[in-house]
Amino acid sequence: MSSSFFGVNVALQGLYTAQGSLNTTAHNISNATTTGFSRQVATQKATRPMAGVGSVGMIGTGVEITGIEQQRNPYYDSKYWNNNQYLGEYNVKQTQLDQLTYLFNETSDVGLSKEISNLYTQLQKLSTNPSDPSYRAAAISSLDSFTENFNRLSEQLNNLQKEANFGVMTSVEQINSIADQVAGINQQIINQELTGQKANDLRDERNNLIDKLSSIIPIKVIEVDEGMDLKRTTIILNGQTLVDGNKARYLECVPRTQLHNPEDVPDLYDIKWVTGQNFYTDDLTLSGELKGYLDIRDGNNNDNLRKYVSSYTSTLPGATITIENPQRTDIPASGQITVDGIDVNYTSFTYTPEDTTTLPVTPSSITFTIDDTTPAPATPTYIEMGENMEFKGIAHYKRRLNEFVRTFAKEMNDIHIQGQNLYGDSNVLLFTFKGYTGTPPLNDEFSYNQIDISNFRINSEILTDVNKLATTSDVVNTIDGTDILQQLLNKRHDMSMFKQGKPENFFQSIVAEMAIDSKQAIDFQKGQKSIVSSIEYMRQSIMGVDANEETTNMVKFQQAYKLAAKIMSVMDEIFDVTINRLGA
Repeated sequence: MSSSFFGVNVALQGLYTAQGSLNTTAHNISNATTTGFSRQVATQKATRPMAGVGSVGMIGTGVEITGIEQQRNPYYDSKYWNNNQYLGEYNVKQTQLDQLTYLFNETSDVGLSKEISNLYTQLQKLSTNPSDPSYRAAAISSLDSFTENFNRLSEQLNNLQKEANFGVMTSVEQINSIADQVAGINQQIINQELTGQKANDLRDERNNLIDKLSSIIPIKVIEVDEGMDLKRTTIILNGQTLVDGNKARYLECVPRTQLHNPEDVPDLYDIKWVTGQNFYTDDLTLSGELKGYLDIRDGNNNDNLRKYVSSYTSTLPGATITIENPQRTDIPASGQITVDGIDVNYTSFTYTPEDTTTLPVTPSSITFTIDDTTPAPATPTYIEMGENMEFKGIAHYKRRLNEFVRTFAKEMNDIHIQGQNLYGDSNVLLFTFKGYTGTPPLNDEFSYNQIDISNFRINSEILTDVNKLATTSDVVNTIDGTDILQQLLNKRHDMSMFKQGKPENFFQSIVAEMAIDSKQAIDFQKGQKSIVSSIEYMRQSIMGVDANEETTNMVKFQQAYKLAAKIMSVMDEIFDVTINRLGA
């Protein structure tokens, strides 16, 4: 049987419930512009009724708030995280490729095509008066400027690779920071929800961090029910656990002791777990900003050295591994190869060119001398140097430029050494490299691997003495002869010098290749941005605060509060009459 104050209690429940709903609405309105905030709703239900007297049935006892629920759809969160990784990756690639394209300056007056045009223009002028010191000096100056342009470009590419390497380190630091924060928030959520209260705002804070993390690296978020309405949140990245409840694992950047690509600057970072386990950066599912920086930094267009082993000698000291028909011979004098998945150091290698004087033809080969402290597997079958990365990054474009200067230097040197300078000397190289001493000599394609864009230069003898530039094959009889000079000039139009054609065609192919890659990155970035924006719109349609809706709710709950207060006022009048007036 209900008490005399039953009606007051029912009205009081209504007041509390309306006030709680108004407070929730006020919280939503206050956070209408808060990034990542999920709209909250106070769910309510009728309280347990009580039995009436006789056949009256059940009598309602009022209303109560059962919880403050987030309006959020986990499906859209997962969809957002799965697509945000690709947006992060192509945001990085677009920015980095824009910088890479800018370095080549092909739309300005100081690009590579402009430099080679200036070079041949000065050589053409020299052909009109080859013995004139001023003409010689101008031609040599253009040759020097030509090589310095490559040296400068090498330094800029190195700096860009270092910046990408810094981006790798920054990404790792962000991953660690977010992991640490998420683990801390997980513990706070557990502490709060143990009291029976929903930690909605903490969950929003955690989801904001996961949003940021999803742009850096692919993630999978799992919630495991542990009973008592508690859930343990786990974040998996790249198949490995980053956060498990209130515990976080951390990554670290470890400077490489060996080059992965011959074109790399030293001390680029490998990524490992602090426990020493490998972090699989070669996983095909890897994406995000971290992947963008790795591709830009290390991308070699699948042009790393990789071959099946043709022979192996296990005798110590100095075990050897031989491969035939190597794709590349421009590798470090000593370094590291991966043999059947095991990293093995080599102390030196020897290159044997193809021998066509015998039948069958003996193929070219490289024989590695293995460091005894890092033995190879007992029966090696396959070797690889560095990673096989499809993307065309800095390593790829540096290799293309190295290919140009080596080929160009050899082609021009082969002509120049046939001529005589004004002292009657022949066999003088036109192009060498910084620090060149003549040993080992530049006399075949393999020896020209000593030249790259960082050290490419005009022969210092010619640079200091204009008389040592050869323009003719017979200086005694034709001091103003130009047969050698004409052969050098003809190389400008030699369509067989490169696969891409003449020298200027080679530069144009690099710029075109880079433009295609950059355009592709821009298109992917725009497309992915549209997808992510579309998903975010769907997320916001559920979790976002709508001012009109909250205004309507505010009026609705205000009216409910007033009505509950009116009931309380009516009950007060009833008690006043019953107690004060009738009792009189």
